[in-house]
Amino acid sequence: MKYFINDDFALSRSPEGPVASYIVPFAEWLGDRGYGLVSMRNQVLLAAGFSKWLGQKGIELSDISGDHPGRYLLDRAVKRSEDLTPWAKRRTDP
Repeated sequence: MKYFINDDFALSRSPEGPVASYIVPFAEWLGDRGYGLVSMRNQVLLAAGFSKWLGQKGIELSDISGDHPGRYLLDRAVKRSEDLTPWAKRRTDP
């Protein structure tokens, strides 16, 4: 079931994790500051992914530190690299 952020876009499912309840207000804040739809969507998806990651790691809202965003981005980059590895191997196979 879709989770509507605003009239212009929706997520495929509702956000989860400790900052999930802040996703819609964050999108509104971005819109109020003139962010375009694509930029807003990218920021909201990043925030939703971060919230989900926090939940998976068992990190509660009160425990979020300045180190967590960097760790999330590193984990995200590693996962994307692992996801691309089979594709890259197929391209190099004779």
